[in-house]
Amino acid sequence: MKKRYLFAIIAFILAAVFILASCSSIMNSSEQKSSAPGSGGAPSYDNGSSTNKGSSGEYESPHQSDYTSDKNPDVTAGRKLIKTAALTLETLEYIKSYNAIMDRITSVGGYIESSNEHGSGKAGSTRSYTAVIRVPADKLNEFLSDPDSLGNVKQLTSDTDDVTDNYFDTESRLNQYRIQESRYLALLEKAENMADIITLENALTNVRYNIESLTGTLNKYDALIAYSTVTVTLNEVYDYSKEVNPSDPLLTRLLQRLKDSWKALIDFGEFLLLALVTVLPFIVIPVIIIIIIFIVRNKRKSKKQKDEGSKN
Repeated sequence: MKKRYLFAIIAFILAAVFILASCSSIMNSSEQKSSAPGSGGAPSYDNGSSTNKGSSGEYESPHQSDYTSDKNPDVTAGRKLIKTAALTLETLEYIKSYNAIMDRITSVGGYIESSNEHGSGKAGSTRSYTAVIRVPADKLNEFLSDPDSLGNVKQLTSDTDDVTDNYFDTESRLNQYRIQESRYLALLEKAENMADIITLENALTNVRYNIESLTGTLNKYDALIAYSTVTVTLNEVYDYSKEVNPSDPLLTRLLQRLKDSWKALIDFGEFLLLALVTVLPFIVIPVIIIIIIFIVRNKRKSKKQKDEGSKN
């Protein structure tokens, strides 16, 4: 009787697993169909030219030769767009990739706003370089084209911030303050009462402060619109990292995981060895002191025993 119940439970579990697997297969199939080309799904890569605020794109193909340009330039005509991008690279030839980035900046008429570099490249130390680069907006696509020539691309993203409404709202407010300034100046010329003059001058001070503030905001917008911002990160490596693709065969993924685990184990072993060598002097000296103390104590103890034996 117990065996029958056991078989029934096992059969129920197997049936449930089979049903869940079937449902998962159907869901995966429907997802693949919905994301297939021509099915109406949006592509995962965005060239960053969309007028929607916060639109972004991500690098997909390591063999992409051109950073996608605007298919319909009329869509963005007259819009105030601030474009940014981030490019992360790894390289086996640090100097070569670094020089290639510098040449790319010069060729598009850009400049480095800020940068920092870590590591010396000596005694097994790897180097990394990060730079915030300003590129003419109309040269952004050219700068991001063929990123593989700069190094192994780990990530390439772009973002477009449409500030058209904010820009023209700020410009409108600035014009209003300038009109107020003209009116206050006209009234000030006609004012004869000292109290009126002081009141008008105070009002002029506030208006001019707002004019300067809004002018600064527009100048900042103009600079960000005219020159796109690209953050480039270059990392020196001994071997290119390979990410496991879920679509690869199971054996390929297992071998890659095994390779990564073995490399991590070797790296950990090297770290332990280096750590041991680093702390070795701090261990040896106390050990020597302890041994000396132990020898001295034994000698004193043995001498004391001999003295006691001779007295007896």
